[in-house]
Amino acid sequence: MSQTMRAALVREALDWVGTPYRSRHYPVKGAGCDCASFLLGVAMGAGVVPVGTRLPAYAPDRHLHRTDEAYREALLRMGFTEIRTDQAAPGDVLLLVMGRHQPASHTAIVTACQAGRLRIAHASRPVGKVCAHAADSAWLARVRYAFRFPGVGA
Repeated sequence: MSQTMRAALVREALDWVGTPYRSRHYPVKGAGCDCASFLLGVAMGAGVVPVGTRLPAYAPDRHLHRTDEAYREALLRMGFTEIRTDQAAPGDVLLLVMGRHQPASHTAIVTACQAGRLRIAHASRPVGKVCAHAADSAWLARVRYAFRFPGVGA
């Protein structure tokens, strides 16, 4: 079951590639999402959570001028399981730091892991859409936490 669910999460994440980046937008494949709603859209599409599930409300500047890890805490409240970052496998979620001296504020889904090299998919504001690419050393240096979707085992 776990490998089947992981494969479904990866397929769904890659199916979102090209969806425009829209801040705080309810996830609609092809129409818009941000990194948080991308996770929700993928989870709904893969059958991890029911269609129509809503994210908790969050401010657009939730990650600025803060020292707490609100995003990490929100993922834990929503039933994600925290794992060691070196255990991240396809279908798992990475929580990344995007700015110096800021808490983790961006998520990506691992789409492949071969010979220790990760590929990720995420909704990128600078790129303007959901994209998929190799996680080079600069991306890996930003990883602060890793999680499993609710109900997805090792």
